[in-house]
Amino acid sequence: MSETDEPSEVELTQTERDRIASNRDLAVQLRLSQVVANDRNVVAPVRSTNFHRTQLGKGGFIPDIEEKIVTPQFEKDEELTDDECDGQKRTKRRRVKRVAGLDKDRLNVSPSSIDVCLPIAPDREKPHCDMCDRPFDQSFLCKNFDVYVCDGCRQPKGLHTLITKSTAKERYLLSDIDLDVREPKLRFLLKRNPHNSSWGDMRLYLEAQVAERALSIWGTEDQLEAERTRRVQRIETAKLKQYNKKIKELKVQTRSSLFMKTHATHQHNFGPETYDEANDVYVKRCTDCEYVTTFEKL
Repeated sequence: MSETDEPSEVELTQTERDRIASNRDLAVQLRLSQVVANDRNVVAPVRSTNFHRTQLGKGGFIPDIEEKIVTPQFEKDEELTDDECDGQKRTKRRRVKRVAGLDKDRLNVSPSSIDVCLPIAPDREKPHCDMCDRPFDQSFLCKNFDVYVCDGCRQPKGLHTLITKSTAKERYLLSDIDLDVREPKLRFLLKRNPHNSSWGDMRLYLEAQVAERALSIWGTEDQLEAERTRRVQRIETAKLKQYNKKIKELKVQTRSSLFMKTHATHQHNFGPETYDEANDVYVKRCTDCEYVTTFEKL
């Protein structure tokens, strides 16, 4: 057997060479188009999967429960403003409401009085603080309540405490007329309700001024305490009366056989008649209800 001859090179025809060249050009163009497409910012929807969280599978794994962060709820202090309470993290939305029947000089919610505190003119004398006797340009109590006390001497938790209208009426036994109609009218500060923003604005009064108004109405502290005691006793008496009434109704429902109501009218059972010589009349008395009747005889 003859030795295997090496394969001889096959010469390609011109047609095959043209076909190979055209295929090579198409492959180069296709690769260039893929490179350009990859360079574009094409975002494909990919389902995100959290691999750090244990998924519930058939192997019995229990997923970790995410702990919810609970924001602590607290009641806003009446003395704190919105900027102090929010820490200047939120933009304060100021709402100016029209309140019927209120004087404009008593309603301290105008934008000029809130946002801008104009200094005192040089030709005007500065007010002096009643506590430290030092002059000051402007203060919270002077602007809102006409009390000449600077901000440094102000005691928001003591002498200069602010109370709501409902607290003033309950603590000092005052009415709406005493607070809003009686002269001189007490000044107040409108503030957004911290319990529910959709409710009406609450009124804050200076407790010292409210106490002074209460003394002018009731006279002395002893009379105020006596009136408070009388009202408490009246409320307790009404509650006791209502309680006894309910107990009686309960007894009637429980022992209905012992409480038989008589719907018939009362018939008088008169005793023997007697003669009254002083008035010249005859008198008869009912033996059941002690009813007395008088008559004359012809």
